[in-house]
Amino acid sequence: MDTFARVWPLAAAAAVALAVAFLARPDPAWSQSIFEDNFDDGVIDTSIWSVEVARPGYGIWKLPELSPPFTQATEEGGELRLAGNGHDYFDYTRALVSKQTFSGSSTLEVDLTSLSGSGTQWGADVFIVKDDFTAIQVGQNVHYWQGWPAGYYRFGWGSRESCIDGAPGCPTSPGGLGTPEIAAGEAKAPGPISFPIKRWIVYDGNTQFRFYWDMGGQIYEATHNAPEVYDHYRIVLDAGARLGGDSVDARLDNLKLLAGEHPPAGSVGGILEPVDLAQLPPDAAGSGGGNAPYAAGAAAIGGLLALTAGAWYTRRRWLR
Repeated sequence: MDTFARVWPLAAAAAVALAVAFLARPDPAWSQSIFEDNFDDGVIDTSIWSVEVARPGYGIWKLPELSPPFTQATEEGGELRLAGNGHDYFDYTRALVSKQTFSGSSTLEVDLTSLSGSGTQWGADVFIVKDDFTAIQVGQNVHYWQGWPAGYYRFGWGSRESCIDGAPGCPTSPGGLGTPEIAAGEAKAPGPISFPIKRWIVYDGNTQFRFYWDMGGQIYEATHNAPEVYDHYRIVLDAGARLGGDSVDARLDNLKLLAGEHPPAGSVGGILEPVDLAQLPPDAAGSGGGNAPYAAGAAAIGGLLALTAGAWYTRRRWLR
């Protein structure tokens, strides 16, 4: 038997095996995960989370437990649930604080699977917190006291670099008024929502933060340039209600922090510019580029198979 005729089936089989291994490997984004929690253990993992009463970014960080009833944190049905009443003091929340500190560029992803409440205001947020007085916030909340129609939710972000006068370690602000928020914005006008809402905070490792919300196949984006580098930071999840008579019930899932910048595919610059994922090419609609790298690899391997088969066919015709 011709040597080439003996070898080419082995080469083809090897190429097929390579293709299968390439396509079966995990998403590269997952391989860069440096912190994650799917909240499916039935109890909060206290080896990675500290459960606190807090006002992240306001200089009031770890507080004593407030008198019940107050918002509590549990794991139910494979999700994190933050539910209960507010407190007489404005905006105290139940917060999960990562025990690990991070640095450098990163992408934080988390799903808000449901949110409801009653009273004047309630919401659920995700934070990048540098210290007691410095934080970046992305959230969904309802402000009935601001006169929004029933069922309208805010897609908002805030940047805080100050604290409330009188808090331990807080420098006195001009006029004693405090400046708890140095910047804030919207990614879309308040309006009706559908769940789940996937949220991202993409940090470039310097001063730029990009915020994304994916709701019903549309992505909303906003950008903020912070006045300082977040050279170290923690991850915070929270939910709360504004006053003692208000309540909140929020559920979150699928949290992961990835090394590097991985914005959702199809996102566009600017505010109030939704992107319809249904209009994107199939391999561009996933997070962080979807299957595009796999498609390119599969095409290359397919080309190798075609080249091998062509060479064998040409060789066979030449030998005749």
